[in-house]
Amino acid sequence: MANSYSRTSRSLLRTWLENLAVVHERAHDWTEAALCLCQVIAVLIEQLASKEIDISEGLAHIAKVSDNIAVRESIKQESGCDWLELEESHVSVEVLEKMVKEAVEKLEKGGLWELAPHVLKVMMGTYEREYEHKKLAELYQRMAKCHEKVQEINDSGKRLFDTFFR
Repeated sequence: MANSYSRTSRSLLRTWLENLAVVHERAHDWTEAALCLCQVIAVLIEQLASKEIDISEGLAHIAKVSDNIAVRESIKQESGCDWLELEESHVSVEVLEKMVKEAVEKLEKGGLWELAPHVLKVMMGTYEREYEHKKLAELYQRMAKCHEKVQEINDSGKRLFDTFFR
């Protein structure tokens, strides 16, 4: 299904994935919702690249979350970008930041703390380039909490197989 949308436009694919994430969230399927948002983050990074905002290192980090997240070079682009990609409220670094936070929250609710740092790293390069020290410190603190939770679960011996939904 996603491939059929991706052949049409990035905006259409993104809208479909965002709506799918909402459906999963309503059903309290946090992991599925988070993985849909990770796909949205990958699409958003590609949309930002079409606006000459380079966050390519973020794409490498988000791709580590799942093998299903890949660069979609086959997406049809009629005049360089979709009309929605021109909307600042739809495609911006701030929107990316919001999506990253939402995805991490859902990964944590779903118990996939080891994946959350990969998602958080999407914003790391941007924060470093912009000298956003407070945001960087918060990002590292959240990553540390995720790693601590993974270690706690691993030490307890109650860790479940975590690749089922990937």
